[in-house]
Amino acid sequence: MAAHARDPVWYVAHGWLPLVMPADARRLRVTPPDVRAMLESTAVALVDDGADAEIATVCDLRGDADVAVVALDAAQAEGGSRAVRLARRARGFAGVRAQATLAQRRLEQLGYAHVDVLSWDLGQSVRVPEMAPPPRRRLAERVPQRAVVVGWRGERGPTVLDAALRQAREHSGLALRPEWAVMRTTPVIATQEAVIRVAVGAARAEIDARVAALAAIDTASPGRQVAERVPEALGRGDCGMAEWFLERRLAGSNPTTLTDALLADCVEFLVALQSCGRDPSASTGRQADIIAAACDPQDATAVRRLAGWVDDVLADVPRGLAHGDFTLRNLLTQDERLVGVVDWDSSGPGRFPLIDLLHLRLDAKRLTRPDRLGPAVVEDLLPWAAAGGDATARDYCRRLDFEGTRARLLALVAAYWLDRAAYQAVRFPARARRPAWRQSNVSETVPRLIQAATA
Repeated sequence: MAAHARDPVWYVAHGWLPLVMPADARRLRVTPPDVRAMLESTAVALVDDGADAEIATVCDLRGDADVAVVALDAAQAEGGSRAVRLARRARGFAGVRAQATLAQRRLEQLGYAHVDVLSWDLGQSVRVPEMAPPPRRRLAERVPQRAVVVGWRGERGPTVLDAALRQAREHSGLALRPEWAVMRTTPVIATQEAVIRVAVGAARAEIDARVAALAAIDTASPGRQVAERVPEALGRGDCGMAEWFLERRLAGSNPTTLTDALLADCVEFLVALQSCGRDPSASTGRQADIIAAACDPQDATAVRRLAGWVDDVLADVPRGLAHGDFTLRNLLTQDERLVGVVDWDSSGPGRFPLIDLLHLRLDAKRLTRPDRLGPAVVEDLLPWAAAGGDATARDYCRRLDFEGTRARLLALVAAYWLDRAAYQAVRFPARARRPAWRQSNVSETVPRLIQAATA
């Protein structure tokens, strides 16, 4: 997993910031501690008085700033059957609508002339200025569990996103009219020509990782099988409290299944990608420390023991650049052939081989639900490795000039678990604090990984 120099932890539930914050705000009053932590590394002053805008709960609103923002999150616990998850989502949707109504009334009472409600959810489409309504929405997008209520004292002014789009247009000379947008840690806005991401605070680490990966690929010159399948960087800039990154939009569409032809293209791509970002001194120690920080002492000791074994077994295995989230939704295809790989914000150098291919394997089987990481590793990947892998994995290892022995495959499965568990702990700190997540993904998984390693 890539080291994020700006901040070891950020909060995925605050991708709304660029969409609603005033572009000219320089002094902010922020009461929610997680939002305050997100904004500590920005070029704004966090103040108690004389704020241009305030971000607060309904109870904490003062109403003395030109703009007031209330962020609402009614997301439910994870796991359970489809029916249980749908019931939870419906309950969360009803709860956030009721909270948004109360916040809207409060802002109107405080004298805000214009009050807007932005409903959203992670991984779902979201409306941004200049964008037409989507032709159809998935069921989950009709019942979002999060919302932001924004009050403007006077006329609605340009937001951080508006300012970022203006700067990107001036820099690139492109029209950049939004066609669709998806809410992630940073909002992702696609236009006909390009894709722009706007990050606030600690979420800028995503842009750092993306820029570093594309630069490493360019420096290494791994060949057409990689160079023609990654986006071209078109520009990057600062915009008040935010940073934007613009890249060329690639052709193609997301595949629904992993065909043999697509798998062959993916192996070709990943083998060539490993030649970039080489770092033979990299270890799993950082991932182990991140996971251990969320665990009790006994589990923390076991995690570090596992990481030490992985580094010993894989000491002579080449390490290079990995994508970090190599799933079907991040692949673009035409006629079942791979033509593009997008979303490089989880990438990093010095990563063990096979982890991207293992993630794709689980994704193709629909086994990458965050709450099911541990069970997927134990029930699918460990038996696969214990049996010597498969022809695809053996071909992958052969192309990288190392033998995929049983011990190495088991160690690479453990390295994959360390990488993904650390990823979840960094991106979703609230999830990692839940006892159910730790029990399923750490306490019940690490002993099985150690048992397999020592058998």
